[in-house]
Amino acid sequence: MHICCVYVVDNKIEFDGFVKRGLVPTGLSYISGALKQAGYTTEGLCYRIDQKSACDCLLDGLEKQPDVFAVSVNTVFSYGRIQELLTSIKGRFKDAKIIAGGFYARISPESIIFDKNIDAVCVGEGESTVAQCVRMIEQGIYEKTDNFWIKKPDGSILKCDRNVFVGDIDSVPMDRDIWNKYLDKTRPNQYYLIVQRGCPYRCLYCANGAISEKSEGRYLRYRNIDSVIKELEDIRIKFPYVDTVEFNADNIFSDMDYFFRLFEKLKKLNGTGKNRFKFKITGNCTVGFIEKYGDIAKYLKEANVTKVLFSMESGSGEIRAKLKRPFYRNEDIINLCRMLKKEKIQTHVSLMYCYPFETDETYRDSVRCIKLADPDFVKMTFLKALPNTEFELYLKEKNLPLITFKDAVRYIAMAVKFKIKLSRIIEYIVDLKNDFSADRVIGRNKKYRELVKKYFDRGDFKNAVKALNKLAETDSSPWIYGDLAIAKMNIKDYKGALESFAVAVSGGQKDVYLQKMEECRAKMKEEKQNENLL
Repeated sequence: MHICCVYVVDNKIEFDGFVKRGLVPTGLSYISGALKQAGYTTEGLCYRIDQKSACDCLLDGLEKQPDVFAVSVNTVFSYGRIQELLTSIKGRFKDAKIIAGGFYARISPESIIFDKNIDAVCVGEGESTVAQCVRMIEQGIYEKTDNFWIKKPDGSILKCDRNVFVGDIDSVPMDRDIWNKYLDKTRPNQYYLIVQRGCPYRCLYCANGAISEKSEGRYLRYRNIDSVIKELEDIRIKFPYVDTVEFNADNIFSDMDYFFRLFEKLKKLNGTGKNRFKFKITGNCTVGFIEKYGDIAKYLKEANVTKVLFSMESGSGEIRAKLKRPFYRNEDIINLCRMLKKEKIQTHVSLMYCYPFETDETYRDSVRCIKLADPDFVKMTFLKALPNTEFELYLKEKNLPLITFKDAVRYIAMAVKFKIKLSRIIEYIVDLKNDFSADRVIGRNKKYRELVKKYFDRGDFKNAVKALNKLAETDSSPWIYGDLAIAKMNIKDYKGALESFAVAVSGGQKDVYLQKMEECRAKMKEEKQNENLL
């Protein structure tokens, strides 16, 4: 079997990071590695939703006809915008199956498993069992598979009994080669290297909290250091033009014993060979860090670290406490930035506009802290409510609006103050608008589902038809058309009921509704006979 791994890119910033900086999608790369290890063939496909890529032209460029498509769904917005692609895949490759994965699929599988085009959802770390899932599809034998929800031909859902974290993250090779057709065009001088999976923290807004609770086993894991060094040695041979390595780790300082052992070996590696790697790292400066590791900036300089990225999120200690951030003071951030700048190491700070907690005072705290720290680059984001996170529950409990006009103005003003490029600010606003639009659709659909249940319970099928028609405008799940057909039967719209049954059956609910269709035809025939008698 041949599997196509589809990387869905939301915007130009993300796409540039992919092709120019070599930030390949790690999840799909591991999935491809696991499938190749099991004897299957794979290829990569990049779909840009911001450009509304022509799906047919995109699919024309495939190397082989895929039997399975593994599609990344990382945000609610991207899920809403890939419907055209999913429909094109099913139209072109009628027997192909689609497996959805990615952050959004993992934390909110119930939102997409009933999509008529999706056959399975990866709800955990899929590389450990994806080959088993594909083999099941190949043989047509449907059974529960760890880390997957699988849709059977009759529309019923097989939910896994267990979600399990991969214990040894070196056990499956990461296959980057499937993206070479994109990367080779620009020959990026940067390599994106995994050293850590998971996070030690459980911030209010982050998907890490939701994901860590969904699976068994240890969430925070590190790669074997010798395996990391071996990969870098291979990079020197395979990609001689690469001079910069960016480590993928939420906080490389979370285990300082591991950090020092790793970087001692990296220093030795840089002492051999012609090209000396530059390193970019991400870490958090918690309280007491500078006091304990006062020479950390000098050490990083010796190890040839050229850039350090860390998240401040807010200059307000009160807001950071509400967000459940690790404890640090503004002076910790300021001192670390100054120490790094003294060693000529670039500093990149992530700052978040923390609606609904922001006030005029907290806004000023953030501005003041950034000015004193004076980082080389400030990345602005907006606090978003990801599905099934504590922050989403907080907003729902407080019944808060998605954003107020005052907060939108403050957010833009802050971005301007920190000299964020206008094109970036526009992309931030568009991204925010898209996420909010998608969130409104989800909220709207939930309201109509509740109305459908209420009308069915009351036997008010006329209003049930109206609610189901509204729901069908943005949700093509087969059960919607099945319920719509049943509601139409109850108001004696048999012709309309048969049309709705046909849609439900084409969406995979065949066995469930065939008997009802026969019943509908019999009712329709009986009605015509009664009309003739009159």
